[in-house]
Amino acid sequence: IAFALSAGLTPAIGLHSAWIIALFTAILGGRPAMICGATGSLCVLVGDTVEEHGIEYLFIAVVLMGIIEIVLGVGGVGSLVKLIPTPVMIGFCNGLALVIGLAQFNNFKDPDFGKPDAARRLGSFDAFKDLDAHPFIHGSDAIWAGVITAVSFAVCMLLPMLTKRVP
Repeated sequence: IAFALSAGLTPAIGLHSAWIIALFTAILGGRPAMICGATGSLCVLVGDTVEEHGIEYLFIAVVLMGIIEIVLGVGGVGSLVKLIPTPVMIGFCNGLALVIGLAQFNNFKDPDFGKPDAARRLGSFDAFKDLDAHPFIHGSDAIWAGVITAVSFAVCMLLPMLTKRVP
């Protein structure tokens, strides 16, 4: 659902996509514990596709992506992943984390001033542009948002220290 919102889609599309992908992975998957789902890099591309061509082309793009993945899998191209150096993979993941993290700042904009010009929430640095027209929240709303953020972060960091049963 979060990736659907980042791509400028409704949560219902994200929810339906999740169970459809899980169903296909369960039926066609090659490993018992295989996981599936959208990736952050995909949501960057999906947002532009929907913005430029409409949601109708999203279905065609996803089906084409699936066909390409199947062809690459049958061709054994997956074994080439081991040739990618670890620093490159770490750099990609760190860059993706920055893009997703910076995109969250748009959620702290004041809704009374209307939505930002970009319909998508993914604009990483757009949150810091034109602060006069679209200011951040302030007052008690900002305090409560900060408290919720700090508590959520603390739970994620401290709970694994208390017990290993909760990941």
